Formats: sequence, C-alpha cells, structure tokens
Amino acid sequence: MPGISVIYDPSGEGAGHESLMVRMCALLQRSGREGPVECYSGPGFSIGRCRPALINRSPQPSWNEKKTICAFFHGELLDGHRHRSMLERRGHHLSDADHAALVVHLYEEAGEDFIHGLNGRFSLVLWDSLRERLIIANDRYGLHPLYTASHNGIYRWASSTKAILADEQFPRKVNLAALADFLCLNVPQSDDTLFYGIHEVPPASIISCEQGTVSCRQYWDMKFQEEETRIPAEEYLHELIALCRRSAERRQSGQGRFGFLLSGGMDSRLILSVLNREAVKTFTFGTPLSADVRYARKVARVARVPHRALEIKPDYLKTFALTGIERTEDLINCNQFHGISVYDEIALHVDTLATGSVGEDIFGHFNKDPESAFWGRGFTVDRYYDMKCITTDEELGQLLAPPYSKVLQQVARARFHKDFGKYQSAHVTHRVDYWGMRQQQRRVFTRLSSLFPDNLVYCPFFFDNDLIDFVQKIPPSLRWGERSLYRRMLTRTAPDLAALPATTTNGLPLTATHRQMSRHEKMMHLRRGIAHMTRGLLPCAYQSFYVDYDAWLRKDLREWAETVVFDPLTMSRGYWNPAAVRKLWDDHQRGYGPLRLMAAKLTSIVSFELWCRLYLDGRS
Repeated sequence: MPGISVIYDPSGEGAGHESLMVRMCALLQRSGREGPVECYSGPGFSIGRCRPALINRSPQPSWNEKKTICAFFHGELLDGHRHRSMLERRGHHLSDADHAALVVHLYEEAGEDFIHGLNGRFSLVLWDSLRERLIIANDRYGLHPLYTASHNGIYRWASSTKAILADEQFPRKVNLAALADFLCLNVPQSDDTLFYGIHEVPPASIISCEQGTVSCRQYWDMKFQEEETRIPAEEYLHELIALCRRSAERRQSGQGRFGFLLSGGMDSRLILSVLNREAVKTFTFGTPLSADVRYARKVARVARVPHRALEIKPDYLKTFALTGIERTEDLINCNQFHGISVYDEIALHVDTLATGSVGEDIFGHFNKDPESAFWGRGFTVDRYYDMKCITTDEELGQLLAPPYSKVLQQVARARFHKDFGKYQSAHVTHRVDYWGMRQQQRRVFTRLSSLFPDNLVYCPFFFDNDLIDFVQKIPPSLRWGERSLYRRMLTRTAPDLAALPATTTNGLPLTATHRQMSRHEKMMHLRRGIAHMTRGLLPCAYQSFYVDYDAWLRKDLREWAETVVFDPLTMSRGYWNPAAVRKLWDDHQRGYGPLRLMAAKLTSIVSFELWCRLYLDGRS
C-alpha cells in the first residue's frame, strides 16, 4: 500500500541509506496507479514516500518559505480548509492544497503541539533543519498503520512491514507470542506483529529523533466519563445528532463520488440517518441469503438510496487468500477477507467508501445489559477472554506440537490481561470499550481497509475528533443498555430504520428490549446448534454473517484448504501436531466434535501457512 518510510542513524552517518530507502518505497507500491517514489535525505536520515493514486497527489516533501522545514504526509485531514484559512490570515503562503504543506506551516506556528489540531487519519514525517530534529507521528487512533524496528543501531519506520524487510540483513523470524495471540484471538495483541522485532507504532504517538536520541510520547488517549452528571439526556442527544451531521458533511464535502458500505447492523443505519442521501451510493456484500444482505436491502428501500448487493462466492478464497495475506501483513485470519473480492467492482462506481465499524465501541453497546450477571458484578477478564477467543488454552495445547504446546499455553491469556488492564476504570463497560477500540477495532477492522484497491479511499465515519471528544463526556448510564444515547439517536433521526430487523439484535428490530433480545438469542443458539449437528439439513432460520465458512470448507473450499493444511511443507515447519489437526479437520467435515469454531481454527492454520510461504519462504 502507498505510504511513507523513514531511516534514522543516530551516528549521523547517512551513507548507503538512500539506496535502501528507494527499495523500501518500491515495496510500498501495489499497482501502476500510484505516483513515483519521492525521497529526501539529510544528516543521518532518509525519508521516502510512495505517492497514492487519489489523494495528496502533489509532490513531496513540502517546504516552508525559508526552506528550513519540510514534511511528508500520508493520509487525509478533515479540516484542511479551516487550517488553510487560519494560516493565510497569519501571513503564511501555501503554494498548493497538499496536506503536507499544512503540516509544515502548522509546525511553524505551534511546534510539536501542532499535532493536537490535526483531525483525520494520517502518518507524517517532518524535518526541522534548524533544530536538526526529525519528527514522526500518527493520528489519534492509529488508522494508518506505521511499523517500526531497529537493527544494527539503525531505526526504521514504514507504512508496511514489507518496507522494513527490504533490508536483507533484517532477520525474518516468527514472533511466537504474537502467533499464540493470532491462534487464540485471530490477531496479535498489544503493538506486536507476527514478525519478531517489528512492532506497530501505538496510536497518538509523536517520535522525536534529535542529537542521536530517539524518544516517543503519547499525545492523546481516550478517557471516558467516570461520573454521572446533571445534564439532561436530551441535551446530550441534541449535541450528538449535530456532531454526527457535521461528520457526515465533512465526509461528503469532497469532489469525488461518495459510497457507503451498508451492513445489516446498527452502525450503518445511524450513519445513513445523517448522510445526504441524494449524494450517496450504498453497497453490501455477502451471500444472497445472508442476514446482512437481506436486512441492508430493506434499509436501502426504506431510506430510498441507490443500493447494490454484491455476491461473495464460495470459492473466492482460492483466488484472493494470498493477496489478502500480502495486503494485511500483520496477519488477520483469511475468514475476514470477504470484501476483497468485490472492492474492485465498488471502485468502478465511487472514489470514497465510508464504513461504520467501531460505533458501538465508541458510543457503548445498547444491546448489552451492564447490570447482567456477565457484564455486572460477575464480570472477570478471564470470562471475557474465553468469550472472545476462538481457540482455548487446552485446544491450543492439543493443536501445537512440542515444545510449542507447552511454551505458548496461557501466553495469549496473560497478554490479554495485560492489554485489558491498560485502562483503569470503575466501570467494566469503559474497560471493554477501550480495549475494543484500541485493540480489536484498530488491529482487525481498520486494518481490513488495506484490502481496498488503490483507487478506492477508505473513510471511517466515526473517527472524527470533535465527535470523539464529545463521546468522552457521555455519562456511564447513557452508554450501555436500554438508555443508550446511541440507540436514542437512531430512533429520533430515523425511526423507520430502527423498526427494521438487524443483525445487531439477531433479526429483531433495533427497538427491542433486553428481555426480548435474551429470549431470541437463546432460541437462535438452539437453532444454530441443531443446524450444525445436522450439517445444515435443518437450517438455522437466520444467518448472522456475510458468508458461511462452515459449509464452504466442507464443499467448495474443501480441496483447496485441505491441500494447504496437509501439505508436507505445512507440517514440516514443526508447529503442528499432525494427529490433532487431522482430527480437527475430520470432525469439521462430519459436522460435530468436541471443539467449537472449527472453521475459524482451520482458516487460521491456512492463514499462518500462507503467511509463512509469502514472508519466510519468499513464495508467491
């Protein structure tokens, strides 16, 4: 994917770094649509960029008038016009509309505090020649991944792990702790990657390289409201609606064609309620009878917006799995890749595609009762981990071969405890939402945007600083449960959309009570169990996901998956217990067995093996 790369040598010697920088930036190129590689070097450092296909097309680096400060910028700012007006009033002369130019002049005005005024998704590099200071920073939420590694005393940062691996001397080794995370939770935890020695830069980081030293500080963090307030709920609701409408205006103010990924859930309906429906095209992907496609069609019909339902075909992974592994890099289970087969078609109709993920982690979960036995006083981190994991400690011990089975047991659980404990609050709900926003949403759902082709711009609706700043003021009683401000907004702005069935409530209207949802969920669990045990002969009345990997791995994807899983190369790596993997496969093919989520376990084995072939073996 397009992006930036940085090399910093604390010794101040820059010899040889330029050629490595060119190789790093070349590996950021994905297709012929990007612009040329752009580089700049100075004493002990080298910076480069692969110019994206659609946004920030102006040449970089961008300089100030005195040619003392320059910047590379990757991403997009939401308030560029406001910054431009302010800077021009103060006498700055901006030669073009590129966001790198804004960064340079904002830094002139405020120093390192310039970062607090940036609203958007980005990673950037700034060189101050007078102070001989190199600054690297990312946005509040880590929406644009930025990876870092040091080797032989040299520091590197890049928008892609592939760029860091451009140095042939850098060792390619598996991070075993991250592997345990991936197999148990489907994604590495904290800021680790599956590459030993490569880490993701935490969100809201500003890194300074100066006089041979490298320092990193966090300039922002999410902080939920701990105490109740005397402000009426109606006042919060009024402000929330206004801020969501402003966020919609910011997203739709560009000149390109605007699209929206419409799911069958809550988040996308709330966004649709504030968008200019005359200037949007909506898209949904999935199997024709999936709940998301069926519910989204109803929503689009009621909202009277153009809508396309794009079919995900059962054999798509045969074609796109390796491409998805290559694009996501961190390693995400390939059972999350379904959009990759239709994004090219969406790009024929729109230039920007907005998504509604992360809404419930930001605003709170209306469909969860904070006073229930699970989420209330009975809550424990271990129970929450058990709910989130796809592979238990015992199952991991069975699937892995010695010595990994002993070394990696309990590792993912311990690391989950550490991550979950980073946010201290008297409210379980706040801790759950913080973990979801910082870990699950950042490391999985926002990273899936890397599956987009280069001619389609990713637009995460809810990541707007003004909106997030307001959310931090919402009292606990208005976040989770039936009093949720989030649901109140939808019932106020679009009651007709709230009355339709949704995946968030397992097919009930979004106005359903907790009692109704609890009864319905128990019935659905029973139906799914019967459907699973009968291998679909008695189908479940509702399908909750876009696709059905359980069925596909028994039919359309069976030969492909079996070939990867039981390839002699896969088993020769020494990670797997062949007998346990074979039993997992056979149990899944029969449709029953002692292990749960068998399809997800199998696709995680497939994903890891494809990752090994791509990055360790160098095979395409």
